[in-house]
Amino acid sequence: MLGGLCLKLLILNLKILFCLFLLFIILLFLISSSKSIVRGVSFSKYDFFFDEQNSIDYKFDDSEKFYFPTSVATLSFQNYNLTIPIAQSNDNSYYLNHSLDGKKNELGNPFLDFRNHLEDRKILIYGHNSETVSTEFHFLEEYLNPMFLKNHSLIFLGIGEEETRYQIFSVIIVKDDFQHMKLDFNDEDYYTHLQWLKSNSVFDTGVLINGSDDILILQTCYYDPRDSYLLVVGKKVT
Repeated sequence: MLGGLCLKLLILNLKILFCLFLLFIILLFLISSSKSIVRGVSFSKYDFFFDEQNSIDYKFDDSEKFYFPTSVATLSFQNYNLTIPIAQSNDNSYYLNHSLDGKKNELGNPFLDFRNHLEDRKILIYGHNSETVSTEFHFLEEYLNPMFLKNHSLIFLGIGEEETRYQIFSVIIVKDDFQHMKLDFNDEDYYTHLQWLKSNSVFDTGVLINGSDDILILQTCYYDPRDSYLLVVGKKVT
């Protein structure tokens, strides 16, 4: 009789412990979820240190769209379900290792050159790339394929309620010559600069340019050759 009572108590205690364990797991899940959401937008994917010696299997979801009050513009692409917020600071260093919420982040955030105004005839936007971690600008490598360019030849720069279209006319890999960084030109030098951008494309896009074209350059790191940069260059179209 006493043995049967002890067995029932043991079973009851085990059930209580199991229920407490389930509550603990649920509580941990709720805490984790609350930390990953800020104003309804997930930042959790950015909140880790990028260490090439101990890389993280991170995948960027191209279907997501991001809207932040601190962005100055957005980038999107023809037939490609991705919208990227573009930041700007008073230098070209801050957003190399900060996300838009102001947190330190080695993936940074794509940003407009601090010297630029969005109405300039030449706009420079930078973003990180990586061989081991996916970033917003990693997909720019796809533009090295002429067939990809054919189906995604337009870049859309959103500024407030307005959207400006740029048609890609050049895809360039640079390693030692960084004249694409220059922003101050007279008209003659500007046209010469456009010709340099066009002639150094890795393939002929078939898109014509003239000296009155406004342009947009997207720059990201590239690894063939090492320590080089990939440039995707578009001209404004109506």
